[in-house]
Amino acid sequence: MPEYVHEFNGSNSSRDGFQSTLPESWERLPGSLRADDFVGESSKYGRSSGHPVGRGVWPGIGKRVYNSPFLDTASLDLARLVVEHERLGQRGSVDLLAVAFSAYDNIGHLYGPFSVESDDTLKNVDMMLKKLFSCLDETVGEGNYIAVLSSDHGVAELPEWSIENDRFNCPVASGRANQYALGAKMYWHLYRNFTFPFGNPGNLLKKTAPTARVLTLPMLWITE
Repeated sequence: MPEYVHEFNGSNSSRDGFQSTLPESWERLPGSLRADDFVGESSKYGRSSGHPVGRGVWPGIGKRVYNSPFLDTASLDLARLVVEHERLGQRGSVDLLAVAFSAYDNIGHLYGPFSVESDDTLKNVDMMLKKLFSCLDETVGEGNYIAVLSSDHGVAELPEWSIENDRFNCPVASGRANQYALGAKMYWHLYRNFTFPFGNPGNLLKKTAPTARVLTLPMLWITE
């Protein structure tokens, strides 16, 4: 790994490297009209502004950065270092630089697409793209590179938000499902109906029957 990447990562998460520049907390950007706290949002890092980011030690900081807009900020900073040190687009050859701004994926799952957190993250992506293109204009030259943007999947509305805003068109009562309870019921149903001869459910966990090896897959997929 190049030395400049080692320096970027730092040898001590609280003293050097990109972690040393992190703010103590993630505060909402001004101007958002969205509610800062809504039922159904994850409480893992708190449901309102002031989510902890640069507090504590690694790997705790890493997990909090991963679930904040500062993941994209760090990605941009490293991308600019790569352009500078590797002289991308400045050597008379064709270079490819792939940068992923992936924070919105994580934040959408935690807080939903209509949250202040998602709003903040999208605004931050716009700022990161502007800075990236400015960097390329200055180093490679405006008009001397091709930028291609692609996107990943979206994120579903929080069930609680959909119910409050009358967005459900389901004719029966709807809401949030417990994935582990649902997985357990599916697991038991598959075992009872497709494992022969029917016996101790523990046999499925031990994978003693050929059919059991297949039937463990749905449970693994659900819980992961």
